[in-house]
Amino acid sequence: MGLFSPNLNGMGPDGYQAHDLPGKAGRFFRILSRHGRGILASGLLAGLSSSVYILAMVLALKHRALIFVLIGGPLGGLAVMPQLLGVADTVFRAMRGEAGFWWESYKRAWRRNLRASVAPGLLMGLLFGFQLLLLRQSSTEGEGLVVSAAMLICITLCVAVAKWTVLQLAIVDLPLVRILLNSLVLFGKYSLKTLGTAVFECAYWFLIVALSPVSLVFAAILNFWFPMLVTMLYLYAPLNNTFGIEDALGRDNLKPESAPDPDKE
Repeated sequence: MGLFSPNLNGMGPDGYQAHDLPGKAGRFFRILSRHGRGILASGLLAGLSSSVYILAMVLALKHRALIFVLIGGPLGGLAVMPQLLGVADTVFRAMRGEAGFWWESYKRAWRRNLRASVAPGLLMGLLFGFQLLLLRQSSTEGEGLVVSAAMLICITLCVAVAKWTVLQLAIVDLPLVRILLNSLVLFGKYSLKTLGTAVFECAYWFLIVALSPVSLVFAAILNFWFPMLVTMLYLYAPLNNTFGIEDALGRDNLKPESAPDPDKE
């Protein structure tokens, strides 16, 4: 069976919701056992599309050149954001036990999210690229531990807001300004969970970079789906409490194809 087969993960919804299972570890492995191929495939697509951004950042950090950030950052963010939303959509479906028919669902979600991903992709690509370059400069020019620590805190806070933004983009149809405001509110309301997942993701990518080239094998396998799944395990409940996902998947303010219809597959 091909990696992108329409019937990759079975015949539609499997009758359980992973967020109802006891324990984060149990939910994690239950999701992977039932929907692992779809999650891995969506992560692979996101990983491949991130090559433009990675190349731009490598050149920017190596040569300490802002031009690579200004050009490659937005372009790389634009290239990877639709696939990153695809990962979020796939993991969201897996959390609800609705990740069957993965490839068809992924294609619909990709088309639906393409326009909404443009502005966030440009903005986040430029923002995080600029922050990484500043962190590199502060760590190599002897500006001290305090400056580097301040930059790391700033990056972590931005990652925390970006997490809520990506999750919202994948499931709700709202203007970007409204989504950003929601992200700030959700960050404040669920600060401990948000900061915990943000610190985890920053540590994850730091280890990937610091331990390369050995870590490249793990990066190829885990790429974007692993931090996304860990994030969703902790932030799905707050997301559901805020938007009423369980009871309102068909409302106008939620994207209408958040749950696949097996009769249409």
